[in-house]
Formats: sequence, structure tokens, C-alpha cells
Amino acid sequence: DDKPKSTYSVGDYYNENGKRGVVFHVWDGGRHGKIVSLDETRAVWDSRVEWDSAIGFTGGTRTYADSESDGKANTDKIMSRSDSQYFDAFEWCRAKGSSWYLPARDELKQIYKNKDKLNSTLSQYGTAIVNNYHWSSTECVDYKPEFCAWFVGMYFGNALSYYKFDDTYVRAVSTF
Repeated sequence: DDKPKSTYSVGDYYNENGKRGVVFHVWDGGRHGKIVSLDETRAVWDSRVEWDSAIGFTGGTRTYADSESDGKANTDKIMSRSDSQYFDAFEWCRAKGSSWYLPARDELKQIYKNKDKLNSTLSQYGTAIVNNYHWSSTECVDYKPEFCAWFVGMYFGNALSYYKFDDTYVRAVSTF
């Protein structure tokens, strides 16, 4: 099962060249696709955002990481910033290697759609995806982008904008 395959399907265990995960999206007949990490953590989106009851939110930064479908582009934007060390969720994903990133909102929705297949494999090789909110790399452009980003609930697949200081679940994604 650990031998490299030429094609993959959603739910397959991926283990090639030191990169391991579970396939959640394929194209080109399964020769290319995206994998989700075998583990998850909890982290904040931006550790500088705070709530002050006297003045409201402080410490926020608009990053323009606002692609709804390209988490790699969003993560590259954040990681190229001089203040990237404050973006804990992104840092955790990128620490897995340069090809790993925090998924965009629509990528998380794809993960949700295939959650049962993914969890079947993750239960054998890693940690199943919990039924809770997971950060996306997509900043919310409609409402306070300096303080808010999107997360996706793994209960029903709903996307909600929330404050970047929330310590919530994070899964990394990579392509093959």
C-alpha cells in the first residue's frame, strides 16, 4: 500500500517522496490532485488581533489573501510578509514543507464534501477530521478584512466569517 501509484482516487492514502496525506480532489484522470494532512492542530489566524471592550478590535492587518479557491496563493502571500510569524495557522501548515498550505474556503468545502471517505482513511493513518470549524486561508473582504477570515464548519459544510483571533482547527493541504 505504500508503493507509489500512478493514479489516485478521492479517499486514497498518498505516500510519495516523504509527503503523506489523503486525497480529497483529483484531476487529469487521477494523476494529479490535492491531499489533506494526516493531522490537525488548533491555531489562530492572526495572533495580533485582540478585542478591547473599550475600543473594539485592535491589531488587525488586511493581507489581501482573499482567493476563495487558491489556498496556495493565499499562503504564499502571507508567508512572504515580513510579519508572517504572527499568522499561526499558516506557519503550522508551511512547517510541513514548502508545498503545504492553509486551504482556501472552497478547498475546505471540497474536504467537507468528501469527509466520510477521508475519515475512513484518516482513521487508519492519522487523525479523523473533527466536526468543528476549520480555518481557511481566505480573508473576508465583505466585512472587516483586517479582523475577519472565513472558516468552514465540518458539521454541515457552511462557511462563516469570524474573527482572526479565534483558536480553531487547522488542516494543511498540498498538491501532487
